[in-house]
Amino acid sequence: MPAVSAFTRLYQFGLRHGVRTYNMEFSWWAHDCALYWGHNAIIRTKAFHEHCMLPKLPGKPPLGGYILSHDLLEAMFMRRGGYEARVLPIETKSYETNPPTFLDFLRRELRWCQETMQYWFMLSEPGIHPISRFQVYQTLTTYIGQACCVLMTLACVAEVMGEPSVIQMSLVFSWTPQLVLTAFGMFPKPAGVFEVVTTSSRR
Repeated sequence: MPAVSAFTRLYQFGLRHGVRTYNMEFSWWAHDCALYWGHNAIIRTKAFHEHCMLPKLPGKPPLGGYILSHDLLEAMFMRRGGYEARVLPIETKSYETNPPTFLDFLRRELRWCQETMQYWFMLSEPGIHPISRFQVYQTLTTYIGQACCVLMTLACVAEVMGEPSVIQMSLVFSWTPQLVLTAFGMFPKPAGVFEVVTTSSRR
């Protein structure tokens, strides 16, 4: 659904093409241990009631108390109960709106960060499939990794301010892995755009 603000339209353009590619590869490697994101989900209601009761976490908020983000955990509990959880990489007529401004986007990210940080208990939750447990780790590192990027940036600034001889010897070794990881992380979006450009029905 076309957005009104320029920020949302730009964000929506990249998200639309990137998510299509991401969902295709995610449905392949996650197989029957996939997740769902609260919408476009078809759920067995009886199995959901039997296996998806969310625990109340020990301690006080923001990390303790009632779980704020439920859908990822429910998919893992359904898989623990013996049911498949799959992502079908197909497009439907439904959609989800996005924040209209950058500040609204940051507020949503902070809320999602708080919700995600409650997932620590799932790393030791009994009966969780190894693929599901890996996805908990992957979800946590989404936000922990951002803090690590800030620390790495500060370390690079400190390196640039150091001895020139040290800089020349270490730049190749320090930047090459980062460039490879950046290219790997950005790949889904240009791949999605390429698929649209080369497919007449999508143009």
